Parts: sequence; structure tokens; C-alpha cells
Amino acid sequence: MNVQIAKDAYSKVKKETSSSKKIGHANVGLALRKLKSSMSNMVHAEEKKSFNQSYKTALLSIYFLQKSLDFDKGGELANNLFKLYEFCKLTVQDTVISGQHENPNLLACSKYISDIIESWEKIYD
Repeated sequence: MNVQIAKDAYSKVKKETSSSKKIGHANVGLALRKLKSSMSNMVHAEEKKSFNQSYKTALLSIYFLQKSLDFDKGGELANNLFKLYEFCKLTVQDTVISGQHENPNLLACSKYISDIIESWEKIYD
């Protein structure tokens, strides 16, 4: 799916649902931290149940973060964040499919999300 089609779909859903209400900055910060934690847990999980729960939580966090983007007001930043979240989503899914918990892209995604959290906390905390 190309990025523009996905972006348009998210924008349409956001306009047609209650998600058009302003999502609190604290909730976005929480979702970012939950995503980072979940990806880290996927790398270090020793039990399949723990790995699967972390996988599900990571995807839910990504969907929430993508849904919270305001493409009308966010401009290039919103587009770039969408692309990053989409890369993380595909990486999380690839990690599950491949069964290789130490996916280098998963570690890269975790680093990118850490950088976003650091910036987010400087702005909103």
C-alpha cells in the first residue's frame, strides 16, 4: 500500500469517527513509551506468550500514533512520522513472521522512537 493511500484512509477514518477530537499530548507520550517498551520486550522475550503480547501492544500503539496524526496541520512532520510508524509496523510484523527476535530494524525502530520520546518530553513535559 503506498503511503498516500494509507494517509488518506487514516484521514478519512479520523474525520468520520470520534478520533477527530483532540488527542491529549499525555496520551501520545504514553503510546510512544509503550511502543518502545513493547519493541524492547519483543527482542528480550523468552516466552512465546510474552513475545505475542508485546507484538500486539506494539501494533496497537502504532495504530494509535498513526491515528493521532493531523495531516492537515502537521504538514511534512506528520508525513514523516507516518512513514516512520509504518516502517516500525512492518518491522514488528516482519519480526513475528521471521521468528528472529533480534531483528536489526526492530532495534533501529526502538532507537528512533527513543529519539522522538526525548524530543516529545522536552516539548510537553
